[in-house]
Amino acid sequence: MADDFENIYDIEHMDDQEIEDLIVQQLREYPDLDVDSIEVRVQGGFVTLGGRTGTEQEMQEVEHVVSDVLGIRDYSNEIVVDEVMRAEYSAAADDAAAADAADASPLGDPQPATSDTAAHLLENLEADMHGTRDMQEAISEGQSYNPPDHPLQEGTWSEENH
Repeated sequence: MADDFENIYDIEHMDDQEIEDLIVQQLREYPDLDVDSIEVRVQGGFVTLGGRTGTEQEMQEVEHVVSDVLGIRDYSNEIVVDEVMRAEYSAAADDAAAADAADASPLGDPQPATSDTAAHLLENLEADMHGTRDMQEAISEGQSYNPPDHPLQEGTWSEENH
């Protein structure tokens, strides 16, 4: 059976206090968690998690650290989700976190917007903006092509005025 974690801590050879200290240390790596309200007890290698969190997600993060990050299989999760504790935090913090998440680009920092100062370099700005009905001109000049709005008989429409 493959493990979902990398066993870099050699937990099997740690005593109870070392395991408890390691769990608390790993929990402190998650800034959203209030580690002071979470109790970690280890007896005979068996971990018991207690205390309270403000949300279900915080409780799942604690469990994730113990089971997935550290690979501890013998544990009991007795953490209680306490909405009163959640009410102690400012709602503005939630709004700020949501705004940061919405502004974050998945590809990194956004590039600055390009300037429109190069518009004077276009010879026929109006034609370039609205395109042309001549397909050859659209291809050769790199303009947008505006197809006719109704069917035309072949050979009856051209740029020449007859």
